[in-house]
Formats: sequence, C-alpha cells, structure tokens
Amino acid sequence: MNNIDKKKLESVIPIFNKTENATLKQRREALVCLLDRTMDEFLKE
Repeated sequence: MNNIDKKKLESVIPIFNKTENATLKQRREALVCLLDRTMDEFLKE
C-alpha cells in the first residue's frame, strides 16, 4: 500500500480554499478534476 506524500496533500489545500466562494456546480467540477488528478498520480507510482 502506498503512503500519501504529505507535501502533495498540503498542495491541495489552496484548491479547497478557492472553492469556498464557488457555486455548487463549480465546487463539484473542481473536486472531480482534483480526484482525477489524484488518481493519475497514484497510478503513476
């Protein structure tokens, strides 16, 4: 099982902060994009 890199995890925090003032649709789209990128990173390893 892979460990989550703390630096990679911390780099995601600004993305969540930006979604604070977003509409529900914008939040959903941002989180789907983030999930997609996260999965790509784990599959690379």
